[in-house]
Amino acid sequence: MAPEIKSHGTALYIPANDNNTAPSQLLTTPKLPRRLLRRLLECKSPPISAQDIDAKLRDANQRRQQFYESLASKARTKSRSRACSSPKEKGIAWQLETKLNAAEQKRLSLLKNIQNRLARTDELRQAAKNGVEMCFMRKCDELGAKVKSRAHQAEVNRMLLLKDCRQRRAAKRERAVQSLMRKMIQESKYKECVRDAIHQKRAAAENKRLGLLEEEISRARARSLKVQLVANSVYNQRETERNKLKNRLEDRLQRAKRLRTEYLRMRASLHFPSRASSEMIKHGELLSSKLARALERCADLGTRSIVNSTSRSSGISFKSLGKTSEKSRTTLTSPTVSYLSSLATTVIKNPIHPSDFKSFLAFNAEMIHDNPVLL
Repeated sequence: MAPEIKSHGTALYIPANDNNTAPSQLLTTPKLPRRLLRRLLECKSPPISAQDIDAKLRDANQRRQQFYESLASKARTKSRSRACSSPKEKGIAWQLETKLNAAEQKRLSLLKNIQNRLARTDELRQAAKNGVEMCFMRKCDELGAKVKSRAHQAEVNRMLLLKDCRQRRAAKRERAVQSLMRKMIQESKYKECVRDAIHQKRAAAENKRLGLLEEEISRARARSLKVQLVANSVYNQRETERNKLKNRLEDRLQRAKRLRTEYLRMRASLHFPSRASSEMIKHGELLSSKLARALERCADLGTRSIVNSTSRSSGISFKSLGKTSEKSRTTLTSPTVSYLSSLATTVIKNPIHPSDFKSFLAFNAEMIHDNPVLL
């Protein structure tokens, strides 16, 4: 019996998806059978591409051709070398050849089956790929439509939110403007009230000030009228007293003139004019000294300086006068001093007789005492 030739089948794994497709996407395709899905799920090795399968097929074909060539070369050498062999060997060769033909046919049938299976697998893979691509495209379209709808809805919502935000901002701005306007109106009203109150207070103060000013002016006018009345009364009184004094002075001057004329007449009646003149000079010096002592009793230092100046201008010396006491000094007015100076000048220029000197002094003392202007 001829030995059996056992042929071992070759198991090939052909993935139904490309590198870009994931197994999770294949689970969603309903066209794949459960066996392929289970194999795809159980496969943990990296997926094999179509280029790798083609390279493996080419290598297997080359090895097969080399094997067939080696077998053919062995058969030819044996047939040539043993051409005159026995019929037994011919039977063995025929059996070997039949076995080789059977093996070749079996190989061809296996190769055809493998090619058919590979074609079916390729068709399944292509169908699965197309299904996955169609499902992916459909899902992409659905997702695109959903994304577009969601984007449109988001844009609409964004526009609505933006519009709402703008409306809220406008309402807030309007409320702020209205509150500011109300505040400005309240401030203007308050300022107006304050201004009116200040104006009223100023008007009341001005009226009060004008009233006080008018009262003060009226009081000042009344005081000025009183002062004018008093001044007029004093002036009139002094004017009357001055007129009386003037009249009395005129009377006394007339009397003095008469006394002087009598004295001159008495002096002219004397027989010795030189002796009479010397006696008159002595009497004049005596009278001047007495008048100076009388004036010293009622004059102070200021009046004495004026009298001294008058005496120096008239040529009379008061060095012989003694110092007056401080208690006997009285302050005299300028009319009194001028009157005494004129009286001293008159006595010096016109000496008075000793008999008339007492009456002259009494007359002048009474005149000074009665006249308030000369005091």
